[in-house]
Amino acid sequence: MDERDPSKSNALDSSLWEVATLQSHVLPSVATAARFISNPFPSVEWDLASVLEINENDIFDKEISKKSKEFALNLERPASMFLYCGGEKSSQYWKLF
Repeated sequence: MDERDPSKSNALDSSLWEVATLQSHVLPSVATAARFISNPFPSVEWDLASVLEINENDIFDKEISKKSKEFALNLERPASMFLYCGGEKSSQYWKLF
């Protein structure tokens, strides 16, 4: 972690940096799930089947159904947002004119 030269840090051989990044994710459910690894292991084994079955579409559906009081605002009109999405789930919700 203290290595100044990225090529010597061997960061690409580890995925821990991804977990550390996800711990500060904008979605609370993602951040909470990523913080699970920082906690000490419990003495009782937990059934993780329900957590492992959640995929990105489930998270997206849950977040899109929430009512928000704050909205992001873009002052410049974007040319495109999902140029390479094709038929992905996100293109069902956002269309640019």
